[in-house]
Amino acid sequence: MPTSNSLSPSTSDKHMGEIQLYSQRQLSPFMGLVYVASISLARAISNDGIFWQIQVSCETQQHHLGLSHAGLVRRYVLWGVWSKQAGLKAMPLDPMLDTPKDEVIENQLIPALESSLQHMPFESKDHYELWILDSLENLPVALISTRIDGYNLDLLKPAHWRASTHSKRDFLPVLTHITTDPLLKLEQMISDNTCYPIRSQWFLRDDTGNGTGVTAQNLEPELHHRILENEKFPELLIREHWPNLDTQLLAREYHNWLAPRILTLQNLSLATRARLELAAQKYAIETSQLINLYPQIADQKIINRILVEARLRTASAHDA
Repeated sequence: MPTSNSLSPSTSDKHMGEIQLYSQRQLSPFMGLVYVASISLARAISNDGIFWQIQVSCETQQHHLGLSHAGLVRRYVLWGVWSKQAGLKAMPLDPMLDTPKDEVIENQLIPALESSLQHMPFESKDHYELWILDSLENLPVALISTRIDGYNLDLLKPAHWRASTHSKRDFLPVLTHITTDPLLKLEQMISDNTCYPIRSQWFLRDDTGNGTGVTAQNLEPELHHRILENEKFPELLIREHWPNLDTQLLAREYHNWLAPRILTLQNLSLATRARLELAAQKYAIETSQLINLYPQIADQKIINRILVEARLRTASAHDA
């Protein structure tokens, strides 16, 4: 689950009485999508559409957040948790915080959330994308962040691309000759093909996939507002087409390893979705837990096979 303030705010969140539904990618490392149901002063966020973290908006002094200048800043804090099965549970809150009344959660957010679950998975609205650029052509090589709006993009500095969390390290490629840590190798591969200091650029992607440059770091000024066609962007998380075959296979196997989560993305081509569904058969239980979040299915027979395999594995584990 993302931290309380790691989601970019939707500019439409300020409409009183309306619920805003959207999703946003969790990147570097990629952990799937986070789904958001937001009203004025409160929101619910979830990774799976089942268990929801309830957050409320409040004003705090900026120096409380470690910033040097004084003044008020609005941020989200954890109010409680909710699921359809277990109901609503409140958490202790600092009484000094200026938070909305509990009735906002109980009488507005939760009823609106319950009636909105039929619309899951919520539409992705993080059309602002931050890409690390390669050192040869200044083209996108790895996606490291997204935003719902273009507010303060200059304040977000490019960081080292991360392939995975410290707890998920079971990536074992079989088609390459790599003997060392493959995830570390993958991160090094991205680093070796970029510049130092890192060149990065924010793009606003349109409905066709084309991207218009918004702002950039360590890039020639004349390129800051360029337009790149959809074909210039990797379809997935990192570039898969490399001169070296081992590198190309490693990138492809990495995406296959993350197939259960990548299939939650909403702009995949049908061919890519079909390939990833095949790869997801290896991870039947995880895939079965995420299938309700898939916006499209390329091959229902493959999905049915995965569901059967997941049930068999679960039953076998219970019998052991």
